[in-house]
Amino acid sequence: MALRVSRRAVVAGVSLQAQLYRQLVEQIDAGALAEGARLPAARAMARQLRVSRNTVDAVMVRLQAEGRIVRRVGSGSAVVRSTPPSASRVDDEGGTNDG
Repeated sequence: MALRVSRRAVVAGVSLQAQLYRQLVEQIDAGALAEGARLPAARAMARQLRVSRNTVDAVMVRLQAEGRIVRRVGSGSAVVRSTPPSASRVDDEGGTNDG
């Protein structure tokens, strides 16, 4: 999993948090991070990207709230959905409509 953030983009108005979030969502939606794929620990990811752990944690919290990842203390984080939210929707009877 190759992730990069640019401080130049921050000057242009794109926060480090937004850059990281966008990259992770793109990789999850494209299937590059498939369901069940483990994500690096927030501390390790922050160190690798040279950003604060709070930046990484904020992104992980958002991804979890969206149902894209699951976070477990001691077990790390893993992808739980590798398709975009709009790909599967609930029809009027409560069933799914996948296409």
